Amino acid sequence: MNRKLKVAVFNTQPPHLYFGGVERRIVETAKLLVNAVDMTVYSGTKKGFNKTTTIDGTTVVPCSSTDRLYPLDNWVFNRTISRMINTIKADVYEAHAVSGYEFLNVLKKRKINKPFIQTVHGVLADEYIQSSKSVSPYLKLKLSNFFMRHLGRIERDAARKATLIITVSRYSAQKIVEFYGIDEKKMEEIERKKNALEK
Repeated sequence: MNRKLKVAVFNTQPPHLYFGGVERRIVETAKLLVNAVDMTVYSGTKKGFNKTTTIDGTTVVPCSSTDRLYPLDNWVFNRTISRMINTIKADVYEAHAVSGYEFLNVLKKRKINKPFIQTVHGVLADEYIQSSKSVSPYLKLKLSNFFMRHLGRIERDAARKATLIITVSRYSAQKIVEFYGIDEKKMEEIERKKNALEK
């Protein structure tokens, strides 16, 4: 009997407690692959998530973060998983947005050559450009733009180091090329794959 492929997925928000596009993709992919893949999702301790749970055959493990505002929760989560490098063992790693960049950095530093998939939903550098066009007197928006710019750089670096980039649309793929300088051959578009399968 063949051993199932072990996949570790990183996402700051617990996918069973949040219902955004990122979380839906994690949950639906896990359901589709449950018979072929041994998937473990490592997520932040948000909304009181503090106990390992199994949902439809997929294990979800809480990793210390914070329920405070983004990106502080993301930074704490990344620090936590990077310190778990010796216990998070997988054949393939996948991170959503900037939820796994520190783990990827440690893999590279230790010369652990396991496939790492960077899933880009909205291109953060593009979101920063769009957001910075609005002139706002509010400190909260200015602070948000500052962090968005910084996170865009982190996402760019992670995309460059990753083995493969998954993106949700042609638009996102074009922006990844434009802002991050990534070769399209390194990317897979979910939208294009879905359209091809439906034909």
